[in-house]
Amino acid sequence: MGFTAASIVAHAQLVIPAGGYSIIAPTDTIIGGFASGAGFPVPSEGPNQVWDYSGVTSGTPFTNGWELPNNPNFPNATAGRSYNPSLGPINLIGSRDFFLTDADGVYQLGFESAANTYSIAAITGNPSDELEILNTFNNYGKDYPIVEFPMNYMDVYYPQVVGETSFNLTVAAFGLNATPGQIKQYVTITDTICGWGAVTVGVNGMTGAPGLLKKTIYHQIDSVFLGGAPAPEALLTAFGLTQGAVLSFTDYRIFVYDGQTRLLPALSFDLDANGTAVETIRYDRANYSNLSTSDVALREAVKLYPNPAVENFLTVEMPQAPNDVLDIQIINMNGQVVANAKYDKNADRVMVDLQACAPGNYYVKITDRNGNLMALRNFIRL
Repeated sequence: MGFTAASIVAHAQLVIPAGGYSIIAPTDTIIGGFASGAGFPVPSEGPNQVWDYSGVTSGTPFTNGWELPNNPNFPNATAGRSYNPSLGPINLIGSRDFFLTDADGVYQLGFESAANTYSIAAITGNPSDELEILNTFNNYGKDYPIVEFPMNYMDVYYPQVVGETSFNLTVAAFGLNATPGQIKQYVTITDTICGWGAVTVGVNGMTGAPGLLKKTIYHQIDSVFLGGAPAPEALLTAFGLTQGAVLSFTDYRIFVYDGQTRLLPALSFDLDANGTAVETIRYDRANYSNLSTSDVALREAVKLYPNPAVENFLTVEMPQAPNDVLDIQIINMNGQVVANAKYDKNADRVMVDLQACAPGNYYVKITDRNGNLMALRNFIRL
């Protein structure tokens, strides 16, 4: 995709140490988008890679919010989110995923299905027929890691879990009256930290950021039981389901790290059925925590130049900055603050002295007077 600054810097292997670096915080709102993968390569595996996705400049936007969990079935959860899975043509409203971040890693704790009753007259033709989803929770504990710390090149995880959703089904034509059933999903996953290098993403201003590449091979088998036995094929066909249906896919994620507290998936790649071509690229344009609309405008407008920095100064431009005092920190990849500056509210840019910065990768962290994160950008020092 062209020659970038990332290719002219000697990279060091990124290692994410233990300590609870959060991918998911309960008050985050992630703003990003989905871009077509046409013309973009599958991320290359191995050491010292250059992942140049500077051509990813736009896509279909999305906003994804996280919630405080507050669920007695998942007492140690640190974040949750709502989602609406489908059962054939029926969207099941109000289900939730739960996650845990601690010093050991980031885990998907499980999910809870919300109790609800759905008419299935459109499927069976009988207005009295219904599907009652029961309140069901599946707590996997730490059996389903997303990443584990320390996070190193060539780490491998093998999560294996079984998810279950319980229901009662009434279908007069089959003689069913609130007959109990279960949908079971048998999931096996192979996660490999299969590469390290530097990533450049056009849409979010990321340039040569140190990253780790994770490859996920996902395999799921669905089984449906009714009255303690496999559900009859004719009934499954009416719902558009198949007993023993297999879902398999491969995807990649490139994770970057701010040197202190946040581990972020910069890019996610969904591959085709053969696992050889990129169909969709998801990018996280920003990851905010309790930011107002004006704060978001600041984060989007921050610019760094020159990048790579070849002189002893870096210009931080903030045309949307509020009329307030902001702290600017330069952070190396060991999490150490190596330079500081204050935003001058009478100007729209700040010159930061880089004389103490050796060649390498750095983050610029901007916080308000209360220490709240306002913006995070990376740059390269030559």
